[in-house]
Amino acid sequence: MEREHRRHYRVAMRQIEETPKEGMYVTRAEAMRYAAFSGVVTAVLFFLLLFRNKRS
Repeated sequence: MEREHRRHYRVAMRQIEETPKEGMYVTRAEAMRYAAFSGVVTAVLFFLLLFRNKRS
């Protein structure tokens, strides 16, 4: 007589959602726009710093 084999399964305690509801989502186009804007602001501040030191 063959022994009975039992299979063990893991059961989730609660349903996990595929995507989180909270958080900030940025599309690739928006990220590129933000990167360009921050690059321009950084360049302007850098040039202002250079010209301020040369005038003194």
